[in-house]
Amino acid sequence: MRFFLRKKNRLCTEKEIGTLFTEGTAHFIYPIKLLYLTYSSKEADYKLLVTVSKRNFKKAVHRNLIKRRIKEAFRMNSFQILKSLEGKGKGVNIAFIYVSRNILDFKEIEDLINRQLLYLSNTLES
Repeated sequence: MRFFLRKKNRLCTEKEIGTLFTEGTAHFIYPIKLLYLTYSSKEADYKLLVTVSKRNFKKAVHRNLIKRRIKEAFRMNSFQILKSLEGKGKGVNIAFIYVSRNILDFKEIEDLINRQLLYLSNTLES
């Protein structure tokens, strides 16, 4: 099975981001905070936003490294979200916010993202 994270799956517009941050539901497993908001859609769809604080990581190289690791972990496990959204006429906006001051390796980030996605898929199914 091939997994993609395409342009249409990026959360870009200010309006959608603002709505997600004001009306979204949060779930926190240190050091990654999950914000999500469902919306009606014709097909199962998701949009993703990843943020890393400039206050915690001054160098863009470090921020981009963490963002790449989170996106890759999400890409490899996104099938959980699509499986729980199938046939429901819903889509979901997702934001991952990295709050730690330490850079975790990929395996730890993947485990955390997997746990967050498992929680999200369980809440979407109910």
